[in-house]
Order: sequence, then structure tokens, then C-alpha cells
Amino acid sequence: MEPVDQIQLETSISAPVDRVWTAFAHERGQWWPEMDFWPVIGSLLREQWEVDGVQYSAVGTVKDVISGRRLVFAWAEPDWEGVTTVRWEFEAEGAGTRVLLTESGFAALSRGPELAADHRGAWPYHLSDLKEHAERSPPPG
Repeated sequence: MEPVDQIQLETSISAPVDRVWTAFAHERGQWWPEMDFWPVIGSLLREQWEVDGVQYSAVGTVKDVISGRRLVFAWAEPDWEGVTTVRWEFEAEGAGTRVLLTESGFAALSRGPELAADHRGAWPYHLSDLKEHAERSPPPG
């Protein structure tokens, strides 16, 4: 496989940025219950999931947050010899929101090309769930 250091995906959500940020940062348990973190710099992050009866986990730390605009975390699974960095960006796009997701650091991992391909296939699932939740659910309050 050809070396890949970064993957990038995006989606457009028919909801304002503040609604999408709230869904992402504070309602994540409703659409991504396997992922746990607080949207503050230094927060520990953990994702736990199961595939065919086998438990998996990834752990990391929130590295950067600009409320309503960006959240960055570094994470790894136990068998990785390094971390990847995931950057979520939220931009107004008319009355909706453009969400840009970038994950980088694959080139430093021995299984980098394989992991990049796996993650490129997995991230659309989470982006779709965020989109569905933000568009379906009314703002809190």
C-alpha cells in the first residue's frame, strides 16, 4: 500500500453550527455512546467497541478546543507504536454547517496504510450519525 499520512472527510449538516457543536460536544452519548471525553484541553478520551465478540479500545487526550469551532485529540490503540491526531472543524455554510474531519500521523505507524484505509471507511459512519442526530433533534432547552 502507498504511504498515507492523512485522511480527510467532510459532511454538510442542515443545522446551525451551535446546534452541531452541542450535538458533537455534549450529546455524543446519544449518537456515539462508545466514545467518552469532555470538550476541554487535557481531557482523557476513551473509545470502546466490539467487533465479532472481540473488545477493542483506543485512548487519548483532547489537545485543543475552540468551543463551537474546533476540537483536536490524539489517540492510539494499545498495539500502535504511536498516535494519530484527529481534528474536527465546524464552519457555518449558509444556514447549515460544514464538518471537516482530518486524521493524521499514519506514516509513523507500521500499520499506517492499513489503519488509514480502515479509518477512512469508519469515519463516515460517525459523521452520518452526527448529521442525523443534529438534524433530527431539536436544540436543548
